[in-house]
Amino acid sequence: MVIASTNPPNLASDTTTRCTPDEYRAMEETAEERHEYCNGEIIAMPGGSPAHSRIAVDTTTFLNVALRDTNFQTYNGDLRIWIPSFNHGTYPDVMVIDGEPEFNGSRTDEILNPLLIVEVLSPSTEAYDRGEKFRKFSIARRAIAGNGKCTMGLKGRSSCTA
Repeated sequence: MVIASTNPPNLASDTTTRCTPDEYRAMEETAEERHEYCNGEIIAMPGGSPAHSRIAVDTTTFLNVALRDTNFQTYNGDLRIWIPSFNHGTYPDVMVIDGEPEFNGSRTDEILNPLLIVEVLSPSTEAYDRGEKFRKFSIARRAIAGNGKCTMGLKGRSSCTA
């Protein structure tokens, strides 16, 4: 199995060994670093910086305070989102769920129903996060919301409405 250290759009499909979601999950349970799973390919996620971590913590804290006494729950990057329509698993920096999390089958580490996904952009991941990853999140969000719409706005700001 080959683990790529580049973003998925840069992977050469003819040189990457494919694996099943179950093989990925087994590897991820003991891995020291996190990886995305993208339709058979495993992609190593780059390490974070102090600034990246601080922004993610501040965002999580803000959302926890703002959503206190509501039905919304805030989660950090320890839980994976699974996007079945793309056979894709990834760890967002922050996510919010309305009510109880919907897990992927019997797994308790893969969420299917995020309402809000926050990605802290860094120079090494910005193009992928704003491009292919955002597109997948947007399509998954629309599937959850029914007729909802997601848009990428000025300077990468996004919004989703149900």
